[in-house]
Amino acid sequence: CLAAPKVIEHAYLRRIELGVAEVAGEYDRIGHLLAASLLPDGAEVVNTRGSLDSRDKLVRRDVDLCILQDNTVSFADIAIVAPLYREAVLIIVRRGSDIDQARDLADRAIALGDPTSGCRATSEQILDNLGITTLTPFRNHAWTDLARNESLEGAIVTVSPRDSRLTELLATGQFRMVPLEHDELPERFRPHRFSAADLPDGAAVGAEGLATATAEAVLVVRKTAPASFVRSCLEQIYEADNGELSAAILDPVHAAAWSEGRLLHPAAREFFKKNLGQAR
Repeated sequence: CLAAPKVIEHAYLRRIELGVAEVAGEYDRIGHLLAASLLPDGAEVVNTRGSLDSRDKLVRRDVDLCILQDNTVSFADIAIVAPLYREAVLIIVRRGSDIDQARDLADRAIALGDPTSGCRATSEQILDNLGITTLTPFRNHAWTDLARNESLEGAIVTVSPRDSRLTELLATGQFRMVPLEHDELPERFRPHRFSAADLPDGAAVGAEGLATATAEAVLVVRKTAPASFVRSCLEQIYEADNGELSAAILDPVHAAAWSEGRLLHPAAREFFKKNLGQAR
């Protein structure tokens, strides 16, 4: 590892603008860690309304990089630089609710998220797969509104299990998780069973764990981004001594393994192939 991060030396950018979702979320936290690593004196975090909004800003050249949810957007004009961390697709309801399975969500006061967010896109795909149409006025609420709006019965959210807001919500003891079984998931979703150790204490998951799905938070650029810029970003992420950032994201070996077969920028694919020998 390098003793300290180096400044990206490339004429392409004197300043990096990194698009991430809402303030106080995990994308925002990781975004600030990335910004400090990539260009300590010239990186700015630009908050967006969510993954779809971040992608649009990237394509319009309003930002130079962005973090988004990998299974919610078109990759027609963008490419992955690196996977960052795993997210969980969670159905959260109030304790005492009679919502016991995903199919019970029809016509309930469920928060689905901002229309331009990855949470909303994932939520609608799940509901569509189940043949559920929810037109309640609560659908545009964020999942974090559960803590202050008692009219909300629950939420569908895609979030890092380590997100401090999730930990705080579940610590109140007022909420529980509803499973998403494999046969309830859209075809391209990745099923996963989280153990109790994978989730905050307040999740109250039993020995059988929680059946649901995962998504990946990924760092992306435009397909036209110069190879030297992408390589510099990767060197800063994986080869510099980044402390808190390194602890928060996938290590390079797991990142390379995940990257196989994904829509990586050519320079990122070459980086993983050359340095880790796993992305082809």
